[in-house]
Amino acid sequence: MAETIWARLEECVAHLLEPFRASDIVGWFRRHYPDVKKQSLRAHIQGAASNASIESRGICANREPLITRIEHGVHGRYVGDPGSLQPQSDADRGKVMIQRTQEMDIENAYDVDGIDLVHRTALDVRRALRPVEASDMLVTKVMLGVFGCVPAFDTYFKKGFGVSTFSKGSLLATGASAASLESSRGGAARGVSRTADDAR
Repeated sequence: MAETIWARLEECVAHLLEPFRASDIVGWFRRHYPDVKKQSLRAHIQGAASNASIESRGICANREPLITRIEHGVHGRYVGDPGSLQPQSDADRGKVMIQRTQEMDIENAYDVDGIDLVHRTALDVRRALRPVEASDMLVTKVMLGVFGCVPAFDTYFKKGFGVSTFSKGSLLATGASAASLESSRGGAARGVSRTADDAR
């Protein structure tokens, strides 16, 4: 059964959109393989993580990992040992990220496609920073400095925009807040213009 769960977990990881949570994996199994016991599945999820300790990986320690923990509760597909990457691979990855951001529609950067692009690029930045477990603040500061396509998700920004983590939902909220601010600013400018005209 363990072999079957592992094979099914491999199938699951291939289908899920990154990044994903353990709860996404559990939900996928509930829909596709409801016979798998949750406790066994949880053990396999832990054992499939590349950056879990050998002890916590248990019987799965001798297998090629399937996932990598990006931050607490958030995972991505395992792409190999970062130490085995050639410098050219990192350069190529950087070129892809730059090309992606250049293709963004600046006028509608925070529409669904733009948010998906920003989120996928953030995942690539996290991978490039391995073995460091990069925080949301570090990833978004790198992206702000290099691409200028996302604000830095530091404490003050998150408090100001009422978001807690860097996610597609928080990017949607940020885009909506920015649009609202822009709209009210435009309205205020029109009001000042009308007042000046009346004074004449």
